Amino acid sequence: MTISNKDAAAVVCRRAFGSMMTQQGRGYYVTLELLAIVWGTNDFDGTVLPTCEKTALYNRRSHDFARRLMAADPEFIRKEDLAHLSGKGAPAILEALLASLRVPIPGRRKPPDWPSLHLYPYVGELIHYDATVRPPNKTPKIERYLYRGAGGLAHKLLRCDPDQERLEANRVGLRRLVSNDGGSLGKLAEACASHDLAQRTTDPFEDKKEQECDLEDTDWVDHLRNGVRNIMGRKLVRAKQIELLMTWVPYAIARHQLDRASAILGQRPRDLPVSLSLQNSPVRQAARRELSHAQGLVDQALQVQANLEAQATDDPDEETTYSSLREQSSRRKPMVTFFTQTMATVGALNALTGSRYLTLQMQLIEAIVCAGLSPGEVVKFDDFCHEILWGQFRIVADPRSASRTGMTTRIDAADLTNNAEQLASDLGSLGLLTEYSDATRMVHGEVH
Repeated sequence: MTISNKDAAAVVCRRAFGSMMTQQGRGYYVTLELLAIVWGTNDFDGTVLPTCEKTALYNRRSHDFARRLMAADPEFIRKEDLAHLSGKGAPAILEALLASLRVPIPGRRKPPDWPSLHLYPYVGELIHYDATVRPPNKTPKIERYLYRGAGGLAHKLLRCDPDQERLEANRVGLRRLVSNDGGSLGKLAEACASHDLAQRTTDPFEDKKEQECDLEDTDWVDHLRNGVRNIMGRKLVRAKQIELLMTWVPYAIARHQLDRASAILGQRPRDLPVSLSLQNSPVRQAARRELSHAQGLVDQALQVQANLEAQATDDPDEETTYSSLREQSSRRKPMVTFFTQTMATVGALNALTGSRYLTLQMQLIEAIVCAGLSPGEVVKFDDFCHEILWGQFRIVADPRSASRTGMTTRIDAADLTNNAEQLASDLGSLGLLTEYSDATRMVHGEVH
């Protein structure tokens, strides 16, 4: 059978970047899918991050009752659903409560249908898989909809960790996150789940897409694993750890995608200048140019991979299908958009659309500090910029790091100093930087 356009794009994307990365599964959906898999394997047989050789088997639940109710769409709310609620104003109160737990969807101008709405996984009882509706009866059904595979890649990268000590630490931390809380919110979530039309599965789902994920290495594979361990190892409430993972995991996967693109094109990993100061400056111009270059790298890597697939097949029709993917930018756009929209969602870009440039918004600064420093570790601000931001993550925010990359030949040191001072101010606002009387500034992952 000749390969379809959709399947050809999936093959090219998986072989280029490790899994299917498309606009539909961007941003926060990466972590939501990861947690749904972790919850599901734990619920199935008590395993978290099963050994790499096994295909992931896990249970799934939809939480479609709660998601349909918070969408407030009369088309999908039945009289039988409301019959479960008693008391004056109960439906409106529950709807408002569930809406407060909704995962934000940046850039949406109008409320989406309920299959696009997800519950923020503050407690284990709120974690759920994808569900959607299909004609003719439009009955909710558990299936892939927005969980397109990037979260599955994150899961496989974590469970195939050769560092057994780190693997076990991540197993312990993730098990704690997906376990039932047992509190009022958890009991409410379980009560809602009991009225789902797409009931929790009893036969485990065999996730072949997760098993097919390509594990070719980049620096960001270790950064992902170390970051999860560092976040899990901090003395933080579960909700804060979840918030940090919602930012860190998608960011790591997007940077992994960019590094894979560079490798396919035979280039070294990119150094990313970030603009933090409020004024337009040469730093911002460099950050804007580098974003444009990064988008081009991802797109060019897809073209090269599509050409390789066309050359490898003996089927003339398949060759034509892969060649058309190489030649038609519109077919590659969703995979390029995964990178830009994920970066924007987690705070690595200044905006989702319009004139965009690389930056570090507050949520991402906090995630980078908590993922990049070990629990209890404290470093000087200058060392944090040079050894952590640039040395580990290739993020250029200060004059010292810029000089190592050659950027100071194009950007004045004063502009870079202002950029670094804004970063210090942001860290201070987050409670992650302490200034002492002798002008020493220390960065730490615990709020002081």
